[in-house]
Amino acid sequence: MDSMHNKVLSLYKNKMSVEDMAFILEISVAAVENYIKDLEEENEFQYCENCGKRMVSIKGKKKKRFCCDKCRNEWWNAHQDQVNKRAYYVKTCACCRRKFLSYGNKNAKYCSHECYIKHRYHRERRHYEKRDY
Repeated sequence: MDSMHNKVLSLYKNKMSVEDMAFILEISVAAVENYIKDLEEENEFQYCENCGKRMVSIKGKKKKRFCCDKCRNEWWNAHQDQVNKRAYYVKTCACCRRKFLSYGNKNAKYCSHECYIKHRYHRERRHYEKRDY
């Protein structure tokens, strides 16, 4: 891509009209339209699902859904029902032996912080009391 393609692309991303781009770049409207046509063949233009801002996705790469992290977070927070929560694990607590549900951590050992403290520190105390020095 040459420098004129890059200039047209940056103006196009900012939703500038073809006539304004032609005026700024000092080229004809037809030339700007040809550059845009070339860009559309090279790239896919999409719109942010949250704010509607126009974005460019490069062919061969994953298509973008959001223009920035702020929009991505806002959209997912507003659409909690569409979050695919598959990372649930049924575990047994190492301290109290009750079954508990862990989300996102398949290596969880304790159902609560209380059980973690109880199992870790009280078990160590018993361990030290049994030793004969």
